[in-house]
Amino acid sequence: MDGGSQVRADAIITWLREYGDKRVNSFLMDERRSIPPYIVLDFGNHGVLGLQAPKEAGGANLTNRDALRVLIQLAAIDTTLSSFVGVHNALGLRPVLRYGNEVMRNSVLPQLASGRELASFAFTEPGAGSNPRAISATATPDSTGGWKLNGSKKWIGTAAWANYLAVFAHVLDKQGGNRGITAFLVRQGVAGLRQGAEELTMGMRGMIQNTVHLEGVRVGPEDVLGKIGEGMVVAQDIMKFGRLCICAAGIGSMKRCVQLMVRYAAHRPISTGNLIDNIISRDRLTDLTRRIAALDCLVNAFSGWLDEGLEVPEEFYALAKIVGPESLGIAVDHLIQMLGGRGYIETNIAPQLYRDARLLRIFEGPTETMLMFLGSRLASQSQPLTTFLRAYARGSTVVARLAEAAEIVKQRHVSGG
Repeated sequence: MDGGSQVRADAIITWLREYGDKRVNSFLMDERRSIPPYIVLDFGNHGVLGLQAPKEAGGANLTNRDALRVLIQLAAIDTTLSSFVGVHNALGLRPVLRYGNEVMRNSVLPQLASGRELASFAFTEPGAGSNPRAISATATPDSTGGWKLNGSKKWIGTAAWANYLAVFAHVLDKQGGNRGITAFLVRQGVAGLRQGAEELTMGMRGMIQNTVHLEGVRVGPEDVLGKIGEGMVVAQDIMKFGRLCICAAGIGSMKRCVQLMVRYAAHRPISTGNLIDNIISRDRLTDLTRRIAALDCLVNAFSGWLDEGLEVPEEFYALAKIVGPESLGIAVDHLIQMLGGRGYIETNIAPQLYRDARLLRIFEGPTETMLMFLGSRLASQSQPLTTFLRAYARGSTVVARLAEAAEIVKQRHVSGG
């Protein structure tokens, strides 16, 4: 374990707690639909925008476990800020860090790690959400040995703010044959890159999401992330880690919900005493506390496996993406219910938490898609997961129950029941 990483993460977390109390106004960010520039600059100066970038690039060089601890704390302060930082670190900086060439790493990483420039991830299209291979953007060869990008990307977080975008497109050869989806790093301001309309979202209103139009954007071999035709390898790696970050954000936001519930219930008198002593209140707080503890254990173990260099089965990422946001959905609903009429007032923080939390169940793979994937893998390819559980999760009982559930799924599928 990197003890230095833990110390650096602790310092960032301590700073965030003080900073959140003094400098973050979630209500105004939501009303103005913008994160104040000073927050972006301050985050960059304190390592928050370079969580896993190497020290030589000016980053905090945190382990996966410590980076996720920071995201949990940040989500407990503000869900939108946690998403913004997650997008920049996991979806923007990570492709350059893991798949960029030496020139990118030397020139781009220091700017991203310091927050002087931002990065985003342009994959989703109007016809390609849960089915990523359905993207239609193309990269057609030009006369200089490069390609021209054409297509549109939609619902791209921080796209209009980002200085760099990881863009994915089908590379075509001169005969029109498809060489496979490929990732490119595109600089803001190049000819043919046009920022489209902003989506006026229900929640996460402080962070811009907008359409990006690619109209003959020229890219060359020096702009490729990874290898030609292996863009899905890049995308799946980035999106998997993004799902784990979403689970972390869910944990932090749940902790905020419980904090607000306890604070209110401890001082709210009802006919039988204080609200916190009511059996229903205690039951709900107990349930949420158990969920938080379980999710903390999941993310802690998960990130530890990654730090050890283990190849964690894809099912774990889907599981994290399901249970984190879905548990948060329960938490924000209980928060508003406990606050009663006060929880329904827009100037209270609860409605904003409710709106912000709702997105986590949708993006980077909606719950239904993740459930379908899990069920399919358990029914047809459960061996990698069960082997991993036996070896690293001390899960003999869990493995037995999974095998039983998988058999039931298979029988129902075959019989049509």
